[in-house]
Amino acid sequence: MKSAAHDSMPPIAYEFQISCSRLPRSNAIEWDPICIMQRRGEGEFDAGWQEVFRTERLMNTNNPRFQRIARINYIKVIHLCVFVRVCACIHIYI
Repeated sequence: MKSAAHDSMPPIAYEFQISCSRLPRSNAIEWDPICIMQRRGEGEFDAGWQEVFRTERLMNTNNPRFQRIARINYIKVIHLCVFVRVCACIHIYI
């Protein structure tokens, strides 16, 4: 049985402002980056990666500073991928 104090506690939430610097650049590739945040499912039916947030696409930059702020509740592992025409992925373990 949960106590009333436990029920009234707000969930732990995090805010992320995502930016990158000096992404490798090539004249053959258009750099219009977008960042996708995924979480790993923990249940029987959602064990893979699930998208929880997507930034806006910025045009022609290899130093993006995305304006949209990710607000997510507590999760154990997140995965950030910055997509252009090729993929550069960053794994963050919380």
